[in-house]
Amino acid sequence: MNKLRFLFILSAFFLAPLAAFADNTVSSTTPPTDPKLYGAYLAKRIKRHWFPVQNAGDLTTVIKFTIQPDGTLKDLSVARSSGNHVVDAAARRAVESSAPFGPLPAGLDSKPLRVTKVFNLTQVNNVQLGD
Repeated sequence: MNKLRFLFILSAFFLAPLAAFADNTVSSTTPPTDPKLYGAYLAKRIKRHWFPVQNAGDLTTVIKFTIQPDGTLKDLSVARSSGNHVVDAAARRAVESSAPFGPLPAGLDSKPLRVTKVFNLTQVNNVQLGD
């Protein structure tokens, strides 16, 4: 019984914070007030608008863009092309369709936020904030 209690306590301290990033705890429509959750919010919001090109294989497109403090999209560009203009266009369209984003939460709102988003079939939730 002590071992079971130890595992429960361990999970409460180390696994519970990870739950905030679970798909069902962050809304794609309401921006979070916690800056730690903004990346998960962006990933979920963009995922709703991304429709991968069928039969594109494992092609990867990397998109970079800036979010202004008020949530407006700026400086959208393809940082690394997949080599297929249709796949790249689908990735760009996903970001464009997701904008405007919610305002940046306190702590991130002092300057525009640079975002890097990887688009492929295996990294659909990856969003990197900052340069």
